[in-house]
Amino acid sequence: MKIRSTILLGVSLLLFSACNPQLGSLDNSSSNIMKSKDSKIIINNIPLSYKVSIDGYNSRFINDLLEASVNISNKDAKQHPLEYKFKWYDAAGFEIGESLSIWKPIVLDASDSIELKALAITPKVETFKFYIRGKQ
Repeated sequence: MKIRSTILLGVSLLLFSACNPQLGSLDNSSSNIMKSKDSKIIINNIPLSYKVSIDGYNSRFINDLLEASVNISNKDAKQHPLEYKFKWYDAAGFEIGESLSIWKPIVLDASDSIELKALAITPKVETFKFYIRGKQ
C-alpha cells in the first residue's frame, strides 16, 4: 500500500509540474507551500500559482538598508485580492523584526502586473524572503 501511495504521489507531482511550465523552477516542498530554489519567493497557496506569476525579483542596498522588489502578474481575466509580506534576515539567517512582518493587502487587477517594494528596517539585514497568498 505504501509503494502504491508513493507512486501515486510521484505521478501527481510529475503531472503538476508538466501542466504548468512556470512552476518548473519551483520546489514543491509541501502540499500548500511552494518556494523558489533559493527560497526567496514563497507562495502559500499552490492553486494561486495558476492565477498569479512571480516574474522576477531584485534587491539593492540604499544607505546600508536592503531594498527588495518583486514583480507579480495576474495570469487571467479575473481580479485577485491578495496579501503579501517581506521577511528580513541577518547574515546568520535569523529573522529580524518578526513582529513588524505583517500581511499587506493588495488587489491585482485582471491581466495586470505590479512591482512590490519594501525597505529593510535596519542595516543588519542581509537577505529577504517574499511571501504571497490569497486574501484571508
